[in-house]
Amino acid sequence: MSFTVAPLIPAYKLSSTEVQNLLDRLPHGYETPTVIHNDEDQNLSLFLESLAKNKRINLLSIPFQLGKSEALRRGLCNVLETTAADVIIQVDGDLKQPPEDIVGIVQRLSESGAQMVVANRYGLQDMAGQVHRVTLSGLVSTIIKRITGYKLADITCGTRGYVRDLGSIFSRKICSFGYGLEIEEILISSLYGFLVDECPTRANRQADATNAGKLEDNIFALIIYANDFDYSLDIRESLHFMLAKIKQRRSFDLKMQVFGGTGIARFEYMGDSSIPVINSYASGTDIDGYSLSYIS
Repeated sequence: MSFTVAPLIPAYKLSSTEVQNLLDRLPHGYETPTVIHNDEDQNLSLFLESLAKNKRINLLSIPFQLGKSEALRRGLCNVLETTAADVIIQVDGDLKQPPEDIVGIVQRLSESGAQMVVANRYGLQDMAGQVHRVTLSGLVSTIIKRITGYKLADITCGTRGYVRDLGSIFSRKICSFGYGLEIEEILISSLYGFLVDECPTRANRQADATNAGKLEDNIFALIIYANDFDYSLDIRESLHFMLAKIKQRRSFDLKMQVFGGTGIARFEYMGDSSIPVINSYASGTDIDGYSLSYIS
C-alpha cells in the first residue's frame, strides 16, 4: 500500500544547523514538512522564515511558549487542513533518532495493519549499563500494558506515525501539557480501539536521568484518563503518590505489583547532585531530575 506522508516537526531549542541537517536527511517523496516553531529564539525564527519563503517547509510560528502538546496539536491541525496526507509522521527535531528511519515506520504501518507505529529506541541499542533507561521504559510499558493491553517497549519516544483518521482524533482530544503528549496519544488510541505497533530505530545513548518536569507531565497524562479507563483505586493512589513525590522533589520507592509488574522501582532525586549525567538536559551539578533502578 502506498501512503502520502506528511512530516510534522516541533522546533524548540534547536539550532539552524540541526534543522537543516534534519531536513536534508528526511526521505524524499513526502509532503513538504510542517515545522512548528514554539520558542523565542529570533535567530531560528529568521532561519525558518527563509526556509518557508523558499518553500522548503510549511512554517507555523507560535510567538510564545505553549508546551509541546499544544504546539504539536496546532501543527497537526495545520497539516490536516492544508494537506491530504494519509499518514502523519511526528519527527523529533533533536536528531536523537535518525530521520532516515521513519521509512521503517511508514512500512510497518503499511504491513502490520496498525493505525499508529511508535519508534522503539531500545530494540537496536545495547542497553548494558543503561539501568535508568531500562527501568524507566519497563515501568512505563508495564503501566500502559495494564491500562490498555498494548505491549510496547518504548512508550515515550517522540518519533511515531499514524493514519489521518487517528490524527484527526488527536487534533480534537489532546489536552495534556508538555511531554505528556506521547503517553496521551497511546491512551487516546486505545480508547478509540485503534491498533498500535512499534518499529525499532537507531538512537543515541539516552540520558542517565529524566527531567522531573517530564515525569510530572507523563504521570499527569495518565491521571487525566483515570475515569475513561476506570482505574482501580490502587492504580489511582499510586499515580497520585508518584506525582506528589516528584512535585516535592523527593526520592521514593514504588511497588510494581500495583501495575502487574514485579519488584520495586526506586526513584532517586538527583537535584544538586555531583553525579555526572551523560547526554543530560542539564550540565554541571544543578540537575533537576530522577534516576531509576529496580530493587528486590
